[in-house]
Amino acid sequence: MKITDNVFVVPEIAANTYVIVDLDGLAALHRASGARTCASRIEAGAMAAGRPSRPTPLPASTPLIRKLTRLFLKPRPFRVDETLTPGQVLPEVLGGLRVIDTAGHSPGHISLFAPSAGILFCGDSMVTDEQGIHGSRPIFTWDEAMAKEAVRKQATLGARILCSGHGPVIMDAAGKYPVQTERAERRFPDHTLASGG
Repeated sequence: MKITDNVFVVPEIAANTYVIVDLDGLAALHRASGARTCASRIEAGAMAAGRPSRPTPLPASTPLIRKLTRLFLKPRPFRVDETLTPGQVLPEVLGGLRVIDTAGHSPGHISLFAPSAGILFCGDSMVTDEQGIHGSRPIFTWDEAMAKEAVRKQATLGARILCSGHGPVIMDAAGKYPVQTERAERRFPDHTLASGG
């Protein structure tokens, strides 16, 4: 279940896939639910310091936006209960929730995959909308090459259900990942395969 952008709660665990400024949401969720909080080493370090794990993307590069960001978005330090490492499996969650390194959108971005349930919690490594599944938006991406590799890696998992940090849950995700769609469009320029036609 997605509670706020990039915070997913599954039985008794709240996992943050990455942090820019929304530290208070995870802290409030922790206080209200008592859920165990988890994040990658890099993101956990940023949360503990009360800062983003990466520079604020493009729009914040202007002096006015930087000033407004500092004025209104003041993350408070928060310590997660557990630091997750790529390859780690949380056996008590959804039959085994596997931590996937999906750095690119941010330096310590992780995704969480439940193979037995076919569910992928991808945070912002991919976003969804009415047109489908897309890679991390370049304007908000820390490292585009790594972000594209993260999408390729996740496409190979075969998840049927995709839960992103932004956008609706995709229930029939298999074959719709951006890298798979791009390959289909190159082979079939009339988009017959990519659009399901």
